[in-house]
Amino acid sequence: MTDKSTPFYLLTLWYKPGSTMRGVIASGKGHGVAVSVAALFGVFQMAPIYVRAGAESFGPFAFSGAVAGLVCLYFMAMLARNFARWFGGGGELQQVRVALGIALSPWTLVFAALAVVLLGSSDAEAAAGVFPVFAIGFIYGWVILLLSMSTALGITPLRTFGVLALTFVVAFFFISFVATAVLGMTGNAVAPQ
Repeated sequence: MTDKSTPFYLLTLWYKPGSTMRGVIASGKGHGVAVSVAALFGVFQMAPIYVRAGAESFGPFAFSGAVAGLVCLYFMAMLARNFARWFGGGGELQQVRVALGIALSPWTLVFAALAVVLLGSSDAEAAAGVFPVFAIGFIYGWVILLLSMSTALGITPLRTFGVLALTFVVAFFFISFVATAVLGMTGNAVAPQ
C-alpha cells in the first residue's frame, strides 16, 4: 500500500479509507476540503428543520447549518484528540480535523440525497422509500469515519470506536445544554406541559 496522497482522495476514500487518510495526513493537505465538507454537512442537516418550519427562504437555515457544522467539526475534533490520549492515541489537532471532516463526505452525500427528497416532495412515503439506501450509506459512512479517525489518532479501530462513542456522548450533552440555554434566554424554549 502506498501512503502517497492523490488529487482524487475524496474518491479513493470510499474503497481504501485508511491508506488514503494516511496519505492525506502525510502530505499536510485536506484541511480546506475537510472544513468545506463539514459546512456542507451542517447545511444538509438543516433541511428537515426548514421543511418543518415551512419558511420561505432556505438562506438563514443554510447559514446557521454551515456555522454549526464548522463549530461541531472543531469541537468534536478537539474532544476526539483529547479522549484518544486516554486510549493511548495521539495525533495533532489539525490531522484529527482533516480526518473527521473528510470522513464526513459519505454522510454528507447521504444527507444531501435525503434533503433533495425532503425538499423535492412533501410526501412522507417518498422519504421512507429512501430509507434502505440511507441506512446502507450511514453504516458505510460510519466504517469510513472509524477507519479514517483510527489512522489520524494512531490507535486501533476498536479503541477508536470507544473514543468516538465517548466524543459523541459528551458533545451531545454539551450541545444540548448550550441549545437549551440559548433558547431559554431568547424565550423560545418549549415549556413542559
